[in-house]
Amino acid sequence: MTKVFAVLAAAIVIVGCGKSTPTSPTTYNLAPAGSLVLNGVVMGRSDAGSVPLAGVHVDATNGSNRRSAVSGDDGAFAIDGLSAGTWNLTVRGTGAYESTSFNVSVEQDTTVTVELIAPADEDPPHRPEPLRIRQ
Repeated sequence: MTKVFAVLAAAIVIVGCGKSTPTSPTTYNLAPAGSLVLNGVVMGRSDAGSVPLAGVHVDATNGSNRRSAVSGDDGAFAIDGLSAGTWNLTVRGTGAYESTSFNVSVEQDTTVTVELIAPADEDPPHRPEPLRIRQ
């Protein structure tokens, strides 16, 4: 029994010490390696006028590729590393401003202005004047 155990242990050691071919790590790109830049400004429009919006998230997607940016204090953003093609731009509104999404054709460095709209204040329901009865 001891000989069988010793032979079995030796076989396990020999098999475990065999050469193995190392595999290379798998890498995934979130967006293709492009050299184009999408610059833009996010403005908020209301009845009072337009103002730059800071802290707005802007996502550019092309199929399964995605790039993102956040607008600065002046409403400006830049998304770099884009390849040529049609990118869907999604701008997530903040506060009272509604989100929007649209396609942008990027064949060279491109600049866009995005205007987010604040919903208008609704007027209170109109009440007609009471009927007057003539006598």
